[in-house]
Formats: sequence, structure tokens, C-alpha cells
Amino acid sequence: MSKSYDDALNSHAGGQIPGESSYFFSSFINSQVQHSNLLLERQIPSDTRSTIRVKHNSAIWKRLIDKRDLFATNRVTLSNFYIFEWFPLSPGLYHTRSAKRSRDNAYYNISHMEDDIMVFNPHGKSSMIEGGIGNIRLKPRMIEDDFGFFMTASSTHVCHEGFPIFLSFELYNSVIGEIQKYGVAARKISGEMRFLPMELETLFHTYRDVPQLYLKVNSLSLPEKGFTKRPNNVVVSVAVSFDGVVDGRPGIYWTYVNFNPAKHWEERERLRWLKDTYVSKSYNGTIVTDFDEQMQRYPYAVFSLQAIMDGRLTKDSVRDFTKKYLRDKTISKRFFSQYNNIKEINMTKYENINLNNSILATEKSIVTGSINVRESGRENIAEAIEQLVALIKETDKKHLSAQDKADALEMLDDITQKASQPSPNKRSLKALGNGLWEIIGAVEPLAKGAKKIWDLISSLWQ
Repeated sequence: MSKSYDDALNSHAGGQIPGESSYFFSSFINSQVQHSNLLLERQIPSDTRSTIRVKHNSAIWKRLIDKRDLFATNRVTLSNFYIFEWFPLSPGLYHTRSAKRSRDNAYYNISHMEDDIMVFNPHGKSSMIEGGIGNIRLKPRMIEDDFGFFMTASSTHVCHEGFPIFLSFELYNSVIGEIQKYGVAARKISGEMRFLPMELETLFHTYRDVPQLYLKVNSLSLPEKGFTKRPNNVVVSVAVSFDGVVDGRPGIYWTYVNFNPAKHWEERERLRWLKDTYVSKSYNGTIVTDFDEQMQRYPYAVFSLQAIMDGRLTKDSVRDFTKKYLRDKTISKRFFSQYNNIKEINMTKYENINLNNSILATEKSIVTGSINVRESGRENIAEAIEQLVALIKETDKKHLSAQDKADALEMLDDITQKASQPSPNKRSLKALGNGLWEIIGAVEPLAKGAKKIWDLISSLWQ
């Protein structure tokens, strides 16, 4: 069992966060909260200098960390790289000297050998995470008026060794099917360097020797001939912290697990092993942080990535945790002061992100519904619905707010689902239609375009 879950990624790899240590608490919670700053913007337009071409992870990180000759104004092309859906827990940390030392130190904390594989105890696991191991998965973001996803490009089959990239929703759609099937998509990636959004300045300690940059991608193309497009040993590592007992001492400890994202059964099995065997059985622990903003993996994790990023963390939800591990209430107050500041700064963006997520989900539902409408024999109505969706999507936000757009699509979705039924309730359809036209009719460009097809849609309740 340990061979599958505890391997050190063929790499030379202290774990506890003491109850009275503000330093360790800050490091621990920073791993979750720092990614809230992906909602902030600190951007500089790119210049028109020649494109820098890079073929390996080590090359781009060396230019950033050692040479310091790569800037937020550079154009960069990553040749023959794999695109992962996941994002580095600590971008670039893996390539620093201090991280190499941390991975080496992991070998002083081997629990036991099993099937010729070293099993790290939580101290060794922590050293590996301090050595740059780990990934998270994020929901889409609105960056520079572009809606898309933070992901990773790596020249190797290992995700956390790679470089952060941002894909627009259009580019994301062009590769996500391939990624979900094979774990990665092999591409030549071109874009412009940008600053990662600002680090927290006050409470949270983090590494300072890696320039915080990412590549905002503007084009993708197929890799060179001869490049392996379907690697069979893709690796994603995900880390959690847990409240448990190690060597008789209660505390907060780190652990992680590896899986191939193309093998969904393997992912489920290893995440179950992480919770039930490593954390719960071996160390009588409970997971307190997780790694996936898109999907709830451990619902009871008090510092879940979803709660942090959605601004849902409250003093009540973490009271027992802070009471147990922070006798100094000042640290807890400082944490929530900083956290609330992030929420206030980004409140509009949080709302926009949630609205955009809702709009995307509704669009998908309408697509499925219109297929059913067509199959029910109402092909002309299905076409009218699809045209109306396109008109609503294309309407400028100056004329139609994101909230009105979301409301209009939601009502159109309800109409679509009812229209696919053999005998839809006309009274219910009429109420939905009247509500939808209230929004459409108030926007002159949209009303003008929709007038031609509205008679077809409204025939459902006439």
C-alpha cells in the first residue's frame, strides 16, 4: 500500500506546528490563504521585445531565481510543455536551494520501509512540502477583464516542478477535454509574463527568494514532432494538514499523497487512503486544510480552500481550532483582520466570479435542454432558444449587467427544461416568459435582436 502512496517522487525528500508558536501557525495557514491573492491584480502591460524561448522547467526558474533577467514585460514561449489542470502550492519553491535542503532532510524522518519504498512520517512529509511538493486546483478567475483558469505548464511529468500559467476560458475549453482524459495536454505555449497577485504583507510568512510571476497565455499550438504527447506516469501531489498525535505529541502536521490525474479511480483510492489510513488510523487525526476549490473533498476541513476563497471563513467556524492552538488571542485577531481585509478588497470580484460560474453552469444546462427540446419535435423552438442564448451572451456589460445576464439565462434555462416535456405547464411558462422579457425588453439592443425569435419562444405558452 505504501508503495502507491508514500513514494518520494524519486527525489531526496519537520512537521509539527506547536500550539504556542505564531510563526508555525502563520506558515500553516498561509498555504491556504495566500491563494486568495490570485483575486488581486498587479499588472504591467507587456513590451514588444523579442520572444524568449524556453524548453525546460529548470531554465525558466533559473532565469527567475538566479539570473533575475526575466520580467513582467517579457514575451515567453514554452516549447514542448505539458499543461496540468492543477496549480503549484508554492510556485517555484521546488527549484530553490533551500527547498533542495528540505527534501534532503526528509530522509532523516523515515517511518519505515515497505516493498523497498521509504515511508515518511509527518515530519518527513512536511520537509517534502517545504521542498516544493504540492498542488491545488482553483476555480476560474477574472484577471485583466479575462475570465479563465490558473494552471501549470511543466516540461516534465511532475506538476509542482512546472511554471504557473493563466488560460482564458476559450483556451481552457480547447484543452480541458484532453487533460481530463490523459491527465495533461502537450502544447507549445506562448504568452506574456505577469506578476502573480500581491503577497500578503503583514501576518503570513512565506518564502521570498522566488519572483512571483506567471505566464498569461495568448496562444497554444501542437508540440514538435517526436515529443511524447501521452505520458503514462503523470504526477500530481496534494497536501493537507491535520490535527493529530505524532510521537505522543498533539499538534498540526502536514502530509501529502501522489496520484495520476488521468486515473480517476486511483485519485479516489489514494485520497481515501490519505484520510482513513494515514491521518485517521496512523495518527488519530482530523484533516483541517484541503487542496481543491472546485470540488469539496473533506467537508469538515475548517480551513477548506473553498471556504477561504469564497470568503466564508468565520470566527465561529474556527473557534475551537484557534482556542486549542492559539493561547495568544492576538494572533487570531491579526489573522481575521488580514482575512477580512482581503474579503473587503475583493468583494466585488468574489461576486463576479460566483456569477460567472453560475452563468457557465446555466449555459451548459441550456445546451443539454435544447437538445431535448429538438428531440421532442420542437426543432424551431430549440433553434430560437440557442439564438437567444447567443444574443444574451454577446450583449455588452454596459447594457446588461452580470447579475441580469445570470437571471435571464436562469429563466431561459427553466423555460428550456419545461419545453422539453410532452405537456409543459403553460401558466408556469408564461410567468417565466414575462420575467425574462422584463430583462430583455429593458435593453434596447437585446430587445431588438430578440424580437424576431420571441414569437417562436412565446408560442410555448400562447
